[in-house]
Amino acid sequence: MAWQQNRKRKNRVFVSLNDEEYDKLIELKDKSGRSMNEVIRQLIMGCKIREVPPLDFWGLTKQIRYVGNNLNQIAKGMHLHGGINAAAYEDNAEKVFEILNSILDAVLRGE
Repeated sequence: MAWQQNRKRKNRVFVSLNDEEYDKLIELKDKSGRSMNEVIRQLIMGCKIREVPPLDFWGLTKQIRYVGNNLNQIAKGMHLHGGINAAAYEDNAEKVFEILNSILDAVLRGE
């Protein structure tokens, strides 16, 4: 068949679903932002289908990263020039990154 020549996935499967199964597939597709094909492939491979995080999540994580980077730059400057307690400042920077990582983990786990 012509459609198979340049495709990585050459095996087609036709599946019949009842209304409940089909509605669940559509729900997973809509929540994940993926195609039906991708949802089915992920389910077959044992992956958990996760919801797409809201757009403000990505903006928030970006801002937290900027703050963390700024804290690190300031701490490095304090080491070079002396001044405020650089160790305490670095601890705060690490806390910012820990918070960011916990937010990312929670979202990626679907909590």
